[in-house]
Amino acid sequence: MKRREKGKIGTKQNKNLHFDEWLFHLAMNNYETDPYDTITQLSNYLDKYPGDNSARIYYANALATVGKISDALQIVNSCDKVIETSSLYEENRDKYLFQKKDVIFVKIKIYMYMEKYKEAYDLYLNSIDLGISLRIERIIFYCKKKLGLLNSEEREKQYYVNRQILEYNEGDFLYHAKKHCNGYFSNNSEENSEFAPDFPLEEIVKEIKNMIPTSERIYPGFIEDAYLFKYNGCGTCNKGVIDYFKVICFHNTNDIITMYPFLHGERLPQIDINYLKNDKPMVKERKLSQIDKFNLKWKK
Repeated sequence: MKRREKGKIGTKQNKNLHFDEWLFHLAMNNYETDPYDTITQLSNYLDKYPGDNSARIYYANALATVGKISDALQIVNSCDKVIETSSLYEENRDKYLFQKKDVIFVKIKIYMYMEKYKEAYDLYLNSIDLGISLRIERIIFYCKKKLGLLNSEEREKQYYVNRQILEYNEGDFLYHAKKHCNGYFSNNSEENSEFAPDFPLEEIVKEIKNMIPTSERIYPGFIEDAYLFKYNGCGTCNKGVIDYFKVICFHNTNDIITMYPFLHGERLPQIDINYLKNDKPMVKERKLSQIDKFNLKWKK
């Protein structure tokens, strides 16, 4: 999804009766690292600009990301209705077609996380004319697998993630994960995070696979769940030591696609596994997670 409005991102614009591009981008600024805050910021923004249908679509997407699936579906359906019934549709066709694409993406995301693969696939087929096919090839590949439309014998001809969709192989994952182990990358930049040399990859993989799926997760894409684990000094990123790593699994499974050290983990739901450093049995202490705090705020 990519919002398209007039005005430079990051530069305060003159206020419009229907939207404020600067405020919108300010609200979206921390979406990757703190979608819960993004929801709060977008909610406040929509109180000021209730007619900004594009922002409301992003709001629905953020709700889906934190697991508020039914709320997200209700909102995105209302956004779709605004587009379909607008008297200005023909006058602003490009604008509304762009919003329509975003609605379709959010609906497909919601259907995927509801495991309604037939609905997601049908929506895709009915929307090909809008030019979205190339942007969601892997998602459709996943749908086809779930609907029994693919042959696993073609596995070796595919790229890594598609191979894992066709038939999951933990050995393939471990080989892939070692690309994030110390020394693989020639430089340790902001884009290339690496695990520390003493990070016990296989031991930790074995431990976390016994913990997931769990509610301490977010839904960042279409086919995957993201978990955050705290393990002090687990790796480096942007030449600094970090204490968190992210694990990406296929939805509602413990089949790990990838894992890597992650900055700003303190803002997301997390599972602390530092007990592994001392070889002590896990002591479960119930604390309010980011999800719990969010649910209390929303009274759900």
